Amino acid sequence: MIDIFKQLRQEAGFLQQKCLTDNDNDLWSSRMSSQLNRIINDNGEINKSGIKNFRQNLTFINEHPGFSSLYPYNFLIGSRRAQIKFLKERLQVMNEVGDIHLLEKYPINMVGNPNVIPIKGHDFNRRWSNNLRYLSLSLQYLGNVLSHHNSSLLDVGGGYGIFPSLLKQEFNDLKLAIVEFPEQLLLTYYFLASTFPDARINSFEEVYDVEVIDKEFINQYDFVLIPIDCYKKIEKGAFTVLSNFFSLGEMSEEWFDIYTKGDAFQGADYILTINRFESRPSYNTMLNILDYNLEQYEKIHFQISPYERYHYERKYLFFYKKEYYTSQFFEFIGKRKA
Repeated sequence: MIDIFKQLRQEAGFLQQKCLTDNDNDLWSSRMSSQLNRIINDNGEINKSGIKNFRQNLTFINEHPGFSSLYPYNFLIGSRRAQIKFLKERLQVMNEVGDIHLLEKYPINMVGNPNVIPIKGHDFNRRWSNNLRYLSLSLQYLGNVLSHHNSSLLDVGGGYGIFPSLLKQEFNDLKLAIVEFPEQLLLTYYFLASTFPDARINSFEEVYDVEVIDKEFINQYDFVLIPIDCYKKIEKGAFTVLSNFFSLGEMSEEWFDIYTKGDAFQGADYILTINRFESRPSYNTMLNILDYNLEQYEKIHFQISPYERYHYERKYLFFYKKEYYTSQFFEFIGKRKA
């Protein structure tokens, strides 16, 4: 078993010397520097408390709710009552679509100390329920593919690795990889190494030094962490399945093209995605469902997401209102046509 924090210190040192994100013109890139300060001190040392509580502190990625108790105070503030109401309704949706058994099988992973709300015997939050939906779709429609001994999955924009961690528990032999900002991958490493103490996970140096990310490289590890600037190294056909949830529709057209026209995307046999039919006006991009070129795939599953229909917004201090998204979200699973 490795010393996680010792390894993180090495990774952080490499990150600061070689691969810090520097692009203020991109929505996600612009957030990296300030968020990194929460987990790496000015002297370059790892902030252990910041790492251990990164989900509670909403570092890099927001979680919902933003608090963890049902004290009476939380029923006074409109925004907090709204979050509680949303999660109660989310639990009902999970029951209706048949995903609730996965919440029972996989209670929320507490690495990173996330905020959770107890509802009807379940402690969970929105992000955890989202990832259980991804798992549910994978099991229903790609189970035979993912269980094959030579299969691999690349999760583009995989955050700190919830979805791959769930897949690993279902399909132990499945090779898994995550593309993310290098700063975010520090937390991905912490989350996965804490969840799977014996897992083989590559270092930044290893992925930056290798010329091509191919099956031979992937097969050395249980989880492969790929910084976004190494995405173009991925060899066509290296991954069986490519997944993305939400972030493609939030990107600039430039980054959308980098991902969808890249060898990793074009070489995957299957795609699993949930994204908006149309990105505007929520995001400053003209992307819509037609840009995904879904006609390249034989449809396995396609529907409007039952999870992503509306949200609640605070109205003044003590009230809230229900607002439907300007664009609904589609779920799509397809097999690339020959």
